[in-house]
Amino acid sequence: MLFSFILSIGLAILVGYLMKKFFLIGFCVLGGIAGFFLGGLFFNVLLAGWIKNANVVLTLNIVLACVGAFLCFKKRKDLAILTTAFIGAYAFIRGFSMFFGGFPNEIEMY
Repeated sequence: MLFSFILSIGLAILVGYLMKKFFLIGFCVLGGIAGFFLGGLFFNVLLAGWIKNANVVLTLNIVLACVGAFLCFKKRKDLAILTTAFIGAYAFIRGFSMFFGGFPNEIEMY
């Protein structure tokens, strides 16, 4: 567990450095990640009861990742706060659920 924590800190530092170095690419990646997570959330909340095909989930996630990357490319300043807040909240809750348990992950929800 300590190794994964240290690895996560190292990867976070690396990603932060790369985002500072390659500013525009970093925002596009940030928007893509937020769009991908939003696609999974959208599917689980609205469509999971009707559609049982895994290809639909993957397609929706990829399309929303591309839309998120494009929007962050066009509106970087406006969406930077929104995407970092969304990804941070998601990561916090996922970490919380791993320590305390009882929360289903996305695969179990599907």
